[in-house]
Amino acid sequence: MAKEVKRVYPFRASTFGWYKFIEPVLTNNLYTTTFVEVPFFNMKKVVDTFNDYLNNQKKIHTLCQAQHAYVEEILKLPKPEQIMDEIIEDEKKEGFEHDKGNTRFII
Repeated sequence: MAKEVKRVYPFRASTFGWYKFIEPVLTNNLYTTTFVEVPFFNMKKVVDTFNDYLNNQKKIHTLCQAQHAYVEEILKLPKPEQIMDEIIEDEKKEGFEHDKGNTRFII
């Protein structure tokens, strides 16, 4: 199957592309420090990177620290309930009547 592939474009979120689509979200985003990216079709680089992050304690430790720092930042964010309560309070201030029992949110 791989031999049949004629051209592959950069991708991150799926093999359908999205590279440029999600670039603004990932630029200067602490999330991108929690993992390592390597060229998908550069097998030597992929294997070398796997070996590094399986065996190099310094690299493992550095990546774990970045992941921990990211989790700590996420935990500082307001909880969904708090956000929804603030939205409801703001709407009440603007005169919007809210009925918690009948409201449906489509996500």
